[in-house]
Amino acid sequence: MDKTINQTDSETDKLLITNCEVETNERKTIQENFEFFGLTCILYAIFYTFCMYKNDAGITVPLLQAGTIFFFSLVIKKLGKKMKKDRSFYIISIMLLGISICLTDDFRLNVLSKLGIAVLFMSFMLHHFYDDSKWSLGKYLEALITLCISMLLSVEYSFVDVVVSIKSKQKKGNTQIRYILIGIGIAVPLTLIIMILLLSADRIFAAIIANLFHNLFAFKSVIYIILMITFTYIVVYCFINALAKRRINEEITDKRVQEPMIAITFAGIISVIYLLFCGIQIMGLFFDQLKLPENYTYAQYAREGFFQLLFVCGINLIMVLCCMAFFRESKLLKGILTVISVCTYIMTASSAYRMIIYISVYQLTFLRILVLWSLFVIALIMFGILISIYREKFPLFKYGMIVVTICYIELAYSHPDYIIASYNMNTIVIKAQEERQQINYENYGDLFYFTTLSADAAPVLAKYQSNQQVKEYFSNLKNDLENLNVRTYNVSRFIAKKVAADLNKQ
Repeated sequence: MDKTINQTDSETDKLLITNCEVETNERKTIQENFEFFGLTCILYAIFYTFCMYKNDAGITVPLLQAGTIFFFSLVIKKLGKKMKKDRSFYIISIMLLGISICLTDDFRLNVLSKLGIAVLFMSFMLHHFYDDSKWSLGKYLEALITLCISMLLSVEYSFVDVVVSIKSKQKKGNTQIRYILIGIGIAVPLTLIIMILLLSADRIFAAIIANLFHNLFAFKSVIYIILMITFTYIVVYCFINALAKRRINEEITDKRVQEPMIAITFAGIISVIYLLFCGIQIMGLFFDQLKLPENYTYAQYAREGFFQLLFVCGINLIMVLCCMAFFRESKLLKGILTVISVCTYIMTASSAYRMIIYISVYQLTFLRILVLWSLFVIALIMFGILISIYREKFPLFKYGMIVVTICYIELAYSHPDYIIASYNMNTIVIKAQEERQQINYENYGDLFYFTTLSADAAPVLAKYQSNQQVKEYFSNLKNDLENLNVRTYNVSRFIAKKVAADLNKQ
């Protein structure tokens, strides 16, 4: 038996040595210092679970971002990397987005903010592990995709490194203890998964377990918390190892090898069409020279165009970037791309104008605000593209990243639902006053939309408490406002709770 064990140990040692020969220095550092990396990942996973368990937008969210920045800063230094001087943009942006989440109850914005935080954190780490000073948008997208794939390929390290650490620290004669520990390590996650499945599959079994633990729901919570800690540990440890494996080639190859005449031909044809279309837009929408068919209003005309134009503006942005990335330099091509860029500005203005006309008739929604915001961002990015057409060294990706981040932070802090409720209700009142009649809310707009708004709109809608739809809005908010505590405190929900309490007193 001992002979077999020794033989197995010898083969494992050979395998580990073979694997180490192809490992990067960063990966070796992680494996050799598993006590530090493993423990810090577990502590971070516990901290993450404390902040986020059943807490989508509480005050602990910005606390989590601060802790995450500190944690990854420790990882960077432990792996022998230096913190770069321009890290401030990432840190400030992440913290501002984290703070914005606990200031609003808007689920859509919070999802986008969390996605933005994830992308910024990944970019922050890539920035410290690679020389990304000359990376283009395409290169960054490639790097992010490669990093995600590398994380999946690094899942095994979450378990292998535990085994290697135990093996390297074991004393002679403790072979059986090592195997027992390995068995426990495998049994714990499997047992948790199987228990959850069995509890869901059979109520009698669930009732028995409930009696054993006196409180089934508390027992379930413990399981979910442990699973959340385990999953977070695996994801974070995989992320660090994916960076350490350095599977991303940081070198940039010049892909501008295609014949420019190809781009000149298709871009030239498209630019002629754009010039004709933009001429119609200038004369029709902006100078009121367009004659519409009978029984066809400007609002109907506007509604049929703004989403299509937004899509075309996006296509133009991608087309210009592709022409710049894959085709050899040509003065004629630059001129055509400039024409397309200018036409994109006219289309952006036309789409925005159509949207404003439509809003003046049918009022605001979140999607309409998002369209106007997107058009504004496209206009700013096109300005950077225009510069990069003639200045090759212009840092277009960094410019675009800064523009999108700053513009989104402004959107996240703007509380769109508050703006929507305020604008729409004011419009109803103004129209009623103009028509010199008693306010009949049902005659103006879709009041059912108010019932779908977040707690951000509560201070505005409280002024119109006599309306049935407004009463339904506060009734829908009731459940969300009851579970506020120190950990889940949200500014918008707290204000809405106070407003609702004042209404009940009246």
